[in-house]
Amino acid sequence: MKGILEFELPMEDEQFNLHCKAMDYAICIDEIDEYLRQQLKYTERPELELKVIQEVRDKLCELRIARDISP
Repeated sequence: MKGILEFELPMEDEQFNLHCKAMDYAICIDEIDEYLRQQLKYTERPELELKVIQEVRDKLCELRIARDISP
């Protein structure tokens, strides 16, 4: 089975570039999540900061699940 995406260049340059960079975006999201996890696990921060970091991480997870892009 093959999946082929076709773009009319240069008219669809923006869409083409977006699709070409999709994996980079996914890796970036994973790296942000890992950074947040490390901040929670390995740094000493005030309780309020930890709560905010966890809320951001939870929202990131929620958005990934809603878009079916969870790791």
